[in-house]
Amino acid sequence: MTSSSDTFPFGIADVVELLGLTVRRRLPSSLYLNCPFCGDQRGRLNVNTDKNVWRCNRCGAAGGMLALYARYNCTGNADAYREICEALGRYYCHRSDQRQHHRRQRRGSTQWLFCRYQRC
Repeated sequence: MTSSSDTFPFGIADVVELLGLTVRRRLPSSLYLNCPFCGDQRGRLNVNTDKNVWRCNRCGAAGGMLALYARYNCTGNADAYREICEALGRYYCHRSDQRQHHRRQRRGSTQWLFCRYQRC
């Protein structure tokens, strides 16, 4: 099984911190948070930091780390990935155009980034 650290330059714990969600309880491989989707204040949103997935035991909302950010900010997964990488200062690859594979636009100037991932 491929770990998410091979696929993404961040983990779900980074996403939780970025969103500023309230952590009610920390365990070695999981976090319990207040659910921002159903309003639960008793820490029923479980975040598995090993698998990078989450699920609210009250409302049933669930998904991966991109889905958590995307649903919280009402955006798509591709935009979520880009925004998380930019907020954390990490490199990202946009694969829609092979000619511009390692290029991104920022404030009108072009910056070339070298992808750290073999699979790109």
